[in-house]
Amino acid sequence: EYLGILAADDYLNSIGGGSDYGSGNYYIAFIGTPSTTGLWCLQIGGHHGTIIHTYSGGKMTGGTPSFRSTEPFPTYTYKGVTYNPMEQELTALSAMLKGLSSSELSTAKRSSAQNDLIAGPQKDSSFPTTKTGVKVGNLTQAQKDLVLAAIKTYTDDLDDKAAAAVYAKYKTDIDNTYISYYGSTDLSTSGSYVLIDGPNVWIEFSMQGGIIVRNANHPH
Repeated sequence: EYLGILAADDYLNSIGGGSDYGSGNYYIAFIGTPSTTGLWCLQIGGHHGTIIHTYSGGKMTGGTPSFRSTEPFPTYTYKGVTYNPMEQELTALSAMLKGLSSSELSTAKRSSAQNDLIAGPQKDSSFPTTKTGVKVGNLTQAQKDLVLAAIKTYTDDLDDKAAAAVYAKYKTDIDNTYISYYGSTDLSTSGSYVLIDGPNVWIEFSMQGGIIVRNANHPH
């Protein structure tokens, strides 16, 4: 997925996006000193994707904040290779919304448009104090499974042990997790948005209008 995001930035640069785009604008940084005993972070970041992994005592203890975006979307071909980064997230989140009844969708729908991420870049701690939307604990097991499947497309980006531990925590909290959305349930139109907000999990997906590829949208 991340290689697809990098290639997408190279693609944008190649069609006139300018020097702001391109895999050469992505960097690796270390916060603290890498070791098998101490506390430190690995950061890989650039315009359309930042990953921060925290390690303590030789084990990953955190995989957030994590920001991914890609343009064009959903698929593009660059240098003979076809990419579709973030399509699995959209598919799972859309299935989650489409699994709700009309009354549940009404409860889940946000009162106003959410034009971009609430806790996005440089706003990492902008979490609202009140949860809104439909409570997952009030849904059927089949509907809960769709929520968990959407969450798993994000937790599976971590290494196997960390992914299992983080997913298990989110699964334990699932009944006290809320989902809300705005726009279309297929999340394909500009302005569509979905949020999974739990005691520990926070996942946002916001479909933005095209910047370089004007006749298309791209997700944050």
